[in-house]
Amino acid sequence: MVEHVSMVEICGAIGREAADALVKAFGGQSVYVPGTVDEGSRLVTAIGLEAARALSDHFGNRGTTFVVPMNHGARISDRRREIAERSTRGESISQIAAAMGIHIRTVEKARARDRLTDATPRTSTKGGRP
Repeated sequence: MVEHVSMVEICGAIGREAADALVKAFGGQSVYVPGTVDEGSRLVTAIGLEAARALSDHFGNRGTTFVVPMNHGARISDRRREIAERSTRGESISQIAAAMGIHIRTVEKARARDRLTDATPRTSTKGGRP
């Protein structure tokens, strides 16, 4: 049986940093947490041995499969924060989009939500219209 757990529950079991690493590695996927954690497992590689053991302890050391939440909200707010920081450093929309690997419209929308202005016009990296 696959369990559904919340990000709050995962953070409570292994801490925020390890939970973020778990989401980054396995967000939206089913993950098996063994009763006895093997040092070479993908889980240990993603979150570390101590956190993997804590997660196993949290589920009663019985071997459990659960769906790792996507935690879109945290990733979106982290992205918006980075866009704001880059904007205040004077980076253009195109520079921000290229550096972060996101679409220029994503940057424009985040900046509009945060009411940031861009003194530097958008420039195309492909020689097209700005």
